[in-house]
Amino acid sequence: MTFTVCVFLVTVFCTIMCEVRHVL
Repeated sequence: MTFTVCVFLVTVFCTIMCEVRHVL
């Protein structure tokens, strides 16, 4: 797995978590 893919996945994960927290 490349560094760019890792950064992308982390960004997506953080965004989803932020959205979930905002909704809850």
